[in-house]
Amino acid sequence: MALVVVVDYGMGNLRSVEKALAHVGMADIVKVSGHPEDIEKADKIVFPGQGAMPD
Repeated sequence: MALVVVVDYGMGNLRSVEKALAHVGMADIVKVSGHPEDIEKADKIVFPGQGAMPD
């Protein structure tokens, strides 16, 4: 069973990313999390954003 984790780092529209990945069948499970243990277990990791982060 494939697990994709959308990294929650306190910015971005994470629920929209989660729904879009689930809609296109990206994985069996799509989860939003900022917990290191969830990220380590993921088969794929999505770090959502606009392409730039503040310093």
